Amino acid sequence: MQTQDPAAVLDSEATAQARELLAAVPDPAADLEVAFAVGWLHWFRYQALDAGDDQEDLAAAVRLLAPVYLASPDAVPEQVRGFFEQSAGTGQPPTAAKDGPRTWARDGVRLLRHGRSTGDLASVEGAVRLLRQAVDATSANDEARPRRLSNLAAALLARYSQVGVPADLDAAVEIGRQAVDAAAVDDDHLAAMLSNLGGALRARYERTGAPSDLDAAVDLSRRAADATPLGHPDRAERLSNLSAALQRRFGRTGMPADLDAAVESSSQAVDTAGPDHPDRGAMLANLGTALRSRFERTQVRADLDAAVDAARQAVDATSPARADHAVYLSSLGIALLTRFEQIGVTADLDAALDAGRRSVDAMAMGHPDRPGQLSNVAAALQRRFGHTGALADLDAAIEVGRQAIDAGPPGDPERARYLTNQTSALWTRFGRTGSLADLDAAVDAGRAAVRATPTGHPDWPGRLSNLAAALQRRFGQTGTLSDLDAAVDIGREAVGATLPGHVDRAVMLTNLGGCLRARFERTGLLTDLDTAVTAARAAVDETPAGHTERAGRLSNLAVAHLTRFTRTGTPSDLDSAVEIGRRAVEATPSHHPDRALYLSNLGAALLTRSERAESSPDLDAAAEASRQALDVTPPDHPDRAVYLSNLATALLTRFDRHGEPADLDAVAQAAQEAAGLVVAPPRVRAVAARQWGRSAALRGRWDEAVVGFAAAVELLGELAARESYRADQEDLLAEVGGLGAEAAVCAVRAGDPARAVELFEQGRGVLLAQALDARADLSALRDRQPAMGDRFGTLTAELARPPHAAVPWTADLAAADEVELSARRRRAAREELDRLVADIRELDEFQEFLRPPRLAELVHAAAGGALVLVAVSRYGAYGIVLSGDGLAEPLELAGLTPESVAAQVTSFLTAMDLVGSATNRDERTQARAGVTQTLGWLWDHLTGPVLDQLEILGVLPGAGEAAPPPRVWWCLSGPLSFLPVHAAGWLDTGAGKGQSTALDRVVSSFIPTLRALIHARRRATPGSSPEGGTLAVAMPRTPGASDLPGAKAELAVVVAHLGGDARTLVGEQVQRETVQDALPAATWAHFTCHGYSDLAAPSSSRLLLHDHADRPFSVVEVARLRLEHADLAYLSACSTARPGGRLADEAIHLASAFQLAGYRHVVATLWPVPDRPARRAVDVIYGRLVRDGQRDASRAPDAVHAAAHALRERYPAYPDIWAALIHSGP
Repeated sequence: MQTQDPAAVLDSEATAQARELLAAVPDPAADLEVAFAVGWLHWFRYQALDAGDDQEDLAAAVRLLAPVYLASPDAVPEQVRGFFEQSAGTGQPPTAAKDGPRTWARDGVRLLRHGRSTGDLASVEGAVRLLRQAVDATSANDEARPRRLSNLAAALLARYSQVGVPADLDAAVEIGRQAVDAAAVDDDHLAAMLSNLGGALRARYERTGAPSDLDAAVDLSRRAADATPLGHPDRAERLSNLSAALQRRFGRTGMPADLDAAVESSSQAVDTAGPDHPDRGAMLANLGTALRSRFERTQVRADLDAAVDAARQAVDATSPARADHAVYLSSLGIALLTRFEQIGVTADLDAALDAGRRSVDAMAMGHPDRPGQLSNVAAALQRRFGHTGALADLDAAIEVGRQAIDAGPPGDPERARYLTNQTSALWTRFGRTGSLADLDAAVDAGRAAVRATPTGHPDWPGRLSNLAAALQRRFGQTGTLSDLDAAVDIGREAVGATLPGHVDRAVMLTNLGGCLRARFERTGLLTDLDTAVTAARAAVDETPAGHTERAGRLSNLAVAHLTRFTRTGTPSDLDSAVEIGRRAVEATPSHHPDRALYLSNLGAALLTRSERAESSPDLDAAAEASRQALDVTPPDHPDRAVYLSNLATALLTRFDRHGEPADLDAVAQAAQEAAGLVVAPPRVRAVAARQWGRSAALRGRWDEAVVGFAAAVELLGELAARESYRADQEDLLAEVGGLGAEAAVCAVRAGDPARAVELFEQGRGVLLAQALDARADLSALRDRQPAMGDRFGTLTAELARPPHAAVPWTADLAAADEVELSARRRRAAREELDRLVADIRELDEFQEFLRPPRLAELVHAAAGGALVLVAVSRYGAYGIVLSGDGLAEPLELAGLTPESVAAQVTSFLTAMDLVGSATNRDERTQARAGVTQTLGWLWDHLTGPVLDQLEILGVLPGAGEAAPPPRVWWCLSGPLSFLPVHAAGWLDTGAGKGQSTALDRVVSSFIPTLRALIHARRRATPGSSPEGGTLAVAMPRTPGASDLPGAKAELAVVVAHLGGDARTLVGEQVQRETVQDALPAATWAHFTCHGYSDLAAPSSSRLLLHDHADRPFSVVEVARLRLEHADLAYLSACSTARPGGRLADEAIHLASAFQLAGYRHVVATLWPVPDRPARRAVDVIYGRLVRDGQRDASRAPDAVHAAAHALRERYPAYPDIWAALIHSGP
């Protein structure tokens, strides 16, 4: 009694209907469905009546339920079952003696019919048991055996449908084949056997995806239908089965002929069945599904309307008491949902959701179809969210989807479908809220769906493509390139597994094209872009006009053309981007959730064309498209930041062209809003904040510009998240290169030089700052809160370890899982670290823990000399001096502009390359003249003015004063880092003539950041070096590189100065592991070897040890070292202080890596130096470092300075020789 209302069974109408039902059958005991229904009615009455009035109903219940018990003991009430067992003693009721194969077969079929119609598993179990008894008791030559085998196969298939045990399915196929093989050609039941076997094969195909099973199912179903004469009561059912098999094959192959044949077969089935056929509902539902599939392929609206009508008729033709009524309600919901997506009528959406909910409510908990109906309801809720934007619907969709996944039995073949739907819902919610947890969960669900789907299954490609899309979305949020690489690989596999002409192939192509385009934007690989355009075009070509997804595919194609134009400059790509983008917008209904995206994409294409052709109409249209996109985007939507940034770009372009102040005001407003949208990706917010600062700077609103640039600077830590791969961090930081200099210049112009110093420091060396955080002195914290200090150390150590190397997702599933889990653990560690730092800052005296240093702290770095920060930006250039007296008035450097610095760097590097590659003296002389010119330019526009100011400040001695040259630490921004500022000057005056060179006035050192210098100073031991030896490494011969014939001679010079203090490693001894093991025992290290400077990926720059090809001693490997007693590293290798091309502000090179490893002083090179001058420099430097047998690394700055003087004296016309060495450290 589902209602638990006794009145329902005590009502006289109930007993009257029971009597009519008993009278309608010749023998109630032989009709188990009747016996079951009326027997349970009397049992419920027995329970509801008072004692004394209940005995008649008890007797009737026992009498009617006895045959039911015989067939299926679990199908009767527990007390009745106990009575039967006690009365017989053997577990069988007295009537059992009358049973035999014929009775078992008859009752088994009746139980099977009952179980199918009601969903009662006990009835199906009883049917299997009885039919197996019947088969076992039937001889091989009995003409009834094939029929009984086929019925047993049908029962096993029914049990598989409810329980999902694969063995039942395989047995159903095998026994069904035995039945068909054993049947005579003229057997009246052959058609039924063929139909049963076809159904079992179709079910196995749906589980395993084996095409041979599906082809056989179609063939058998067709033979069954053809063998069933017109007018036969089973003809309609067999035609409907044939339709179902054809639909499944269409789903695999995409062949239109199969779909048309399926519609025709279903139509014939419905026409044949007549209005009173007991399975008319199933046939109508099957017809509706076929018509809906054909609509999705052809977009013929009549098919969709007919599909809705057929689904509605299926519901109306089926009694709510039947188990399949709920299934037909679900099919109606799907059809209505499809029509809503086509025409956007809200009534269809609400009706779809209502039908889905009624379907779920009509199914008992544990019903095998319940998970599928829940998943369909979740899909409808997700669609309604897309229509209304109500987040509650999306939350409900995810919750219902989770219920669907949890409700399925183990091994449920439909579980992968539920997981796929959940993937879509989760990434949709991420797109709305920006929750990374949702995105991770979407990836997890997508991976689980793929793994639960056998390779070759018809849904395998779609689930692959769905996972690829989820990975691409996560890449867009985190910037993790391995996610995008995996998405491309998976997307390619999805397309490759989809047959040409398949209805879903366009989806696979669209997703693949998007992944390839995103990877091009990250890596610049043109083949990715060309393939992306081809895939996007193919997706459009395979999508019929009027298709609900056509607009999205058009917009994707437009973006692909626009991206290719930005790379190749081909005008036709740009025109295609605009034209196709317009078609996409025009094809999108006003209520469509992606309309804003298509408008924004069109705006980007129009803006680009306006810039190329200086077209005002295009520019105005671009701004209008961006505004329209914003008008339909909620204020807290993550994508709103992108649309705001695009609008800001369009308005800024229009301001540049027409100078309208209102446009510039609107730029700042849009960019500020985008920067503050916390649900947007950090990259988008940082770029928007920079736009805000730049727009304010253009208006001369320097205070506002500082606020905007500061907002961008504060986002750098999130942009280069600690848990990310190093290459990903570098790529993301490269997008905001120069930010620190822009912020500093604007702060100077706002009259706040102290803030300029702080922003210059915070806006550069982000990765270095994170590494220094991990090396923070925790002694005070451990004294106060030992647990916090220990946990901080544990978390930073975990994040300092390299993340698992990405692996191809198909290469090793266990390894891929470990990579994913490792990434989650690292992110969790970073999130915990953030919370821990916040808690530490709540403690007294720890409010500034790991906060960016303030000016008062930074000034201490200038002890013993002067710090010179040089910031160059489009808003001006300044030299900012810190000395023992504090912060000086910033010095404007009018001759430095981004353009002039870039030109000088290009000229200088070209000249240096020519010095090394010239084939004759004249070429080398001309190249050296170019180097000399750059040194003079640096003197005129940078070094000379700064040193003049230092003289005014009293840091430098005045003219005629006899005093040793003071220390100056240079901290340079951007491309200036490539130039030898320490060697600037006009050399034609000669050394000591007019003091026109930096080398004659100051002892120069270079620092990556002020904080790095402070860190090195804290480890200082004045007057001497820590006790310990020297590791001296030499590579005269290097695999894969040219020989260094002077390496052994240089090593001999080092050993001569250090005596027995040096441990040497030469040639094959110089393995990375050997070197790393030896370094902790040495306080000094000297490397004479090749160095490789990777401008594109500076963290891959490395010293070429003997095993460099397999185990490179790279910047990353060096920086991970923690050498507590390290003091001095001399890197006598090529270009060990050269920064990366895109990441000059990060100071990523070998010199900074050795400093981070623990070396207070590092001697390095800006470019290669010939053997003999290099050996001469080593002799001079070690002669200063070691005196009277005592080593003192604090003399390194003066020693390098002296070496430069010595080399200049020996090679005065060769600045490429004497200017190469630099010192970094205190």
